[in-house]
Amino acid sequence: MIRRPPRSTLFPYTTLFRSVAVNPNFSTNSPNIFVAGVSSATTNVGLFTAYAANLAAAWTHKIIAGATNNSTNLIQAYGEPSVAWDLNSNLFLAYEPANFQGIAIAVSTNGGQTFFPLTNLVPTHTTDQPRITAGVAGTNIGTNIGSVWLVYKDYSLFGTPLVAQGLLTSNIGSNGIGAFSSTEVIPGSGAGGFSDIAIGPSNKVMVAYQNNVFSSSASKVFVNVNTNTLLTNGFGPAITVTSNAVGGFTYIPAETTANGINAGVGVAWDANPTSRFYGRAYVVYASGSSPGINISSRYSINNGTSWTSEMQVNDDTSGNDHFLPRIAVDQSTGSIGYCWYDCRNDRSEEHTSELQ
Repeated sequence: MIRRPPRSTLFPYTTLFRSVAVNPNFSTNSPNIFVAGVSSATTNVGLFTAYAANLAAAWTHKIIAGATNNSTNLIQAYGEPSVAWDLNSNLFLAYEPANFQGIAIAVSTNGGQTFFPLTNLVPTHTTDQPRITAGVAGTNIGTNIGSVWLVYKDYSLFGTPLVAQGLLTSNIGSNGIGAFSSTEVIPGSGAGGFSDIAIGPSNKVMVAYQNNVFSSSASKVFVNVNTNTLLTNGFGPAITVTSNAVGGFTYIPAETTANGINAGVGVAWDANPTSRFYGRAYVVYASGSSPGINISSRYSINNGTSWTSEMQVNDDTSGNDHFLPRIAVDQSTGSIGYCWYDCRNDRSEEHTSELQ
């Protein structure tokens, strides 16, 4: 079913680069949903954050990691936040520092009410576009050993590749959080960007991304897979998923300024052995050309080696644009959810909806 979510007062300003996480240890009596973003009203003064309990009936929001609102000494933020909750209730926040050096990582143990700084990865490197995710380290969905991985663009390395790093967690708080692994370069990703990352069965890791990041020409979507994570094998070669994704610098009627839109590549992996879709990896992206860009998806049952035919996710035939999708798998049921911006009712930016 495709529907438009109800309008919320969560964001008091226009908010960009939003990221949402839900605590897998869901409790209606404690914060269990967290959102981070960059607000048009708070440029260069921190990250807009909000948390909620009681099925998001009420939200508390504040600015963190700013020059003046930084009581926990977080690295000052520029933006591009990404959030993930591990199975031990550690809430991880990755973001771009204000000086564009490294990737800042912070952790909350109280549902996003406060954060403490964990580390700054590659602090002397010029980086971009961090994406973080969390999952289970192993085949037993009930284990308390969690896995956290992130991917980012590293412009300081030769060839400007995408890079991934991971860690294991065993409990809530700093004593239960391990150290990040050494950087793992994603082969063939020098021209890639706008990446996403997912953890699969047995702690396999998949990175998905597009090429043509500075062009409006049709782009390819690739995946690289690490089947021996945190050990020595690293990520395998790039595998082409599709060749008809939106270019990384595409203007459409709903977005005529700044960098336009990109394919919005997203990846998710069903890692629950009790799910009837166990082992399926899913990729979502925007495909085609404007007007008429659609949200498309494919899945793989063999660790990304091959992919199914393309499926259109949006159900309308308006001929208008749909863009910037995201995807998630409910690890308890195997159900998948998509969301995206949708222009089916109007091609202009003033009436663009978010659908799910």
